Amino acid sequence: MNVRLLTPVALLSALLLTHCGEASSNSCGSTANPELGCGPDAACVWTDIETSECLPKCEAQSDCPGETCYPRPHRTSNAVLEDAYVCYQTADIEYPRTESEFEERQKECRARELDVCSRDARCYREYAEKVNLDQMCNEPMPIGCLAPITLCTLSIFVAENSAGELFILAMGCGNEAYTALNFTLNDPLYQRLFEGETTVYEWPRCN
Repeated sequence: MNVRLLTPVALLSALLLTHCGEASSNSCGSTANPELGCGPDAACVWTDIETSECLPKCEAQSDCPGETCYPRPHRTSNAVLEDAYVCYQTADIEYPRTESEFEERQKECRARELDVCSRDARCYREYAEKVNLDQMCNEPMPIGCLAPITLCTLSIFVAENSAGELFILAMGCGNEAYTALNFTLNDPLYQRLFEGETTVYEWPRCN
């Protein structure tokens, strides 16, 4: 068997979500409240784009002998994007071999809505921190969908979306929905973000 060394992001994204055992055949997608249909020790999670199953919850790798304790999109009765840690078996997926294959994969992932992005092991959610100017805090949230071996710069910058909301992008992955801001030293917004006791990059997480 060929073993490939992957970066941490690529390795986590390479976990194909198939699960053996009794729980894997327990579909939870037909109930009105899928999050309540699995019992206290299992969670209803998406295992691919169309399928959801009740899988055992976990808090640590030791809870999953022979499997992986891994976060997956939690299927709920509302549109809330949240993950549940469950036990999975893992398998390799096929990665793009050429630049053109990668570009095609990236196009496919970028076109996915957030609620279906990480149901496909070939894609993963891109995160940023939404800036709350009033409370001087930041809130991490998913903003897009990427192919798993995307190489981004390590620059951190403030950007805005079409609604004028501010975000800190941790990696410059070319998300066209966000425009990087260029500040001058006398800009009032620059002064609010960077000239206090802490800069916007150091603000705490919002409650």
